[in-house]
Order: sequence, then structure tokens, then C-alpha cells
Amino acid sequence: MGPVFRQTGHKYGPIDLALIGIGAYSPRKLLRSVHASPEEAVEMAKAIGAKSILGMHWGTIELSEEEAFEPARRFTDAASREGYAENDIWLPSIGETIALDVVEVECELRATGT
Repeated sequence: MGPVFRQTGHKYGPIDLALIGIGAYSPRKLLRSVHASPEEAVEMAKAIGAKSILGMHWGTIELSEEEAFEPARRFTDAASREGYAENDIWLPSIGETIALDVVEVECELRATGT
């Protein structure tokens, strides 16, 4: 995990809900640079100061070597170990839609360039 996650958390945190991909991570040697493992996803959420975490991008298409439901198990285990309460760990079923209540807040986002 690069420093951008902690930097983002420091600048914009805490974050109410982080939607983070948890699948297509095996073999690590090949996929480390493009996909997070479930444990890394939880680490990223903690780094940005996410109050709740939603695991996505897993189990629908066979892209890698892990068993289809392994990411879900590892994600919920890792999130629990890292102190997320059960109601702060979101893992939608495949194809499930979750409606979110959006609360308007006044903020300004600017592109800072690279």
C-alpha cells in the first residue's frame, strides 16, 4: 500500500464509507500492482479513516486463481480483526443493490494535478 491512502485520510478523513475492491488478487506476484487482497483492502480503508467498509469487485467473473467466495470470507475476517463492528462491514451479495442516503454537505473539490 502506498502513502496516498494515509495522505488522503489525513487530508479528507474521516470517510463515511469506503467501497474497495477485494477480488482478483491471486497469484500475488502477478496481481499485486493492480488488485488488493482482502486484507490490503481493509488496511487501505483504515488508512483513509473509513468508518464503514464495503467489499466489492469479487466473485462474479473468474479473473484469478482464488476460489470465488474466498475474498468475502477473508474480507469480513480481516475487517473484524481490525476493529470494524459487524454493522460497519458491508458485503453485498452478488448482484445486490444497496441504496444509500446521501447527505448534502458543502465542500469544494479541486484537481491538484500530478
